[in-house]
Amino acid sequence: MSFDDVTAERLARRWWVELKDVAYTPFPSAEIRAMLQHLLRELGEVLVADTFDAPRACAVGLELVSMNLLDPSVLQRSAPILTELPGLLERNDPAMWERLALTVAAVGSGFGSAAAARIRYGMEAMHRTMVQIRQAAHEARRVADARFRVLFESAPIAIAVVDHAGQMVETNPALAAMLGCPDGADLRGTPAGDYLHPDDRHLLVPAADGSVIRSEVRFRRGDGSYGWMSALTTLLPGTDPSGGRVLAVGEDITEQRRMRERLYTQSRHDALTGLANRLLLTETMNQAIADALPGSMLGVCLLDLDEFKAINDHYGHRFGDEVLRVTAGRLRDTASARGYLVARLGGDEFVVVLPDPCTADDVHACAGDLAAAVRPPIDIDGHRVAVSTSIGAIVTELVGVDPDAIIARADTYLYRAKAQAREKPVLHTDSTPYRRRSLPTTPTTITGPVSARPALQHRAELPRDL
Repeated sequence: MSFDDVTAERLARRWWVELKDVAYTPFPSAEIRAMLQHLLRELGEVLVADTFDAPRACAVGLELVSMNLLDPSVLQRSAPILTELPGLLERNDPAMWERLALTVAAVGSGFGSAAAARIRYGMEAMHRTMVQIRQAAHEARRVADARFRVLFESAPIAIAVVDHAGQMVETNPALAAMLGCPDGADLRGTPAGDYLHPDDRHLLVPAADGSVIRSEVRFRRGDGSYGWMSALTTLLPGTDPSGGRVLAVGEDITEQRRMRERLYTQSRHDALTGLANRLLLTETMNQAIADALPGSMLGVCLLDLDEFKAINDHYGHRFGDEVLRVTAGRLRDTASARGYLVARLGGDEFVVVLPDPCTADDVHACAGDLAAAVRPPIDIDGHRVAVSTSIGAIVTELVGVDPDAIIARADTYLYRAKAQAREKPVLHTDSTPYRRRSLPTTPTTITGPVSARPALQHRAELPRDL
């Protein structure tokens, strides 16, 4: 048992409210909330697992640190949020609270060990080094100053001084190591741009006022592969953009970027089926709305499995999960071939979005193909079950549309389809964009022309072995 995407998203938002006052992170708030939503799901699964998975809970603490949430009060501020998990999971028994205590302790252990190492090499250390270097350079006014040289050579992060022609005139051993160059390699006199991705070079141009510019750029290693670097650049004191020298400080964040991308993907995909989840569905629809022109049309097919509860009751939830995975694969194969997005809303509900250009014929054909793809019997553990689906399908203009209202309207037609006779399709078309204020509350209040081709519906008897 776990909580749905909407609940996880709301709790992640509240978690971020608790943390943002002590957060020092370059990530956008939306990305942070998505990462926290993923971590909440991880903790939910740890809490309901048959056996306690301490390493998995510990990994949540490690991931908090990878998000640059390093303040010592992070765990204290997180505690009120985590104590809500048993209630959301509908498990308020003593065993669950004991499991929660173990889980929070493991999260704290992972956070503490990772934070200690991260602070030494994180953005705070980079910024302190930048300040120290600028102060030393200001006092010496030249690179050869002994104090500057000691700091320059011993710094654990990559440092380069670049002249007005883009040539590196000073580099330290940490830069050579990050670039994968042999020990003792002398990079002086080489163009700094040769070690940067062509599309990212402009990001390291310093500000004329001498302020520090932060950026994340791709750097090229000696073997030709690319990594990601968190970089700070600034003009050295007493110089100007046309003839001065630039100080650049960088840290390899390739693994952190990989972690962020993994978390980003996981936060936007359903853990059970691998399909897009509600968050990715909403983002995709919002992007389509933002790009829409007058006359652009959107199609939606909302479907659920008929009598799926009977499958869970008769065969068990593990069996039901496998049915969902198989069904999701069939829907994905069918819709993806046409470039349509397939998402799982939760339970046995799925949605397919048809982008512009889209017609009623396109939606009707897609609904029929989806129903046909679901219909073949599924063989699992020696059992063969018949699965069918009911589909509510609609077409509407994209300009001015509200994603939540569209899904809610499609849900209305889904239940109309389930109430009708078997094998009776119904397709609704309406040129009026669906906004929250105009959303009908019951099927009897639905307005707009109904096509002669009705939304596709396919139903079956209670699931049975064939």
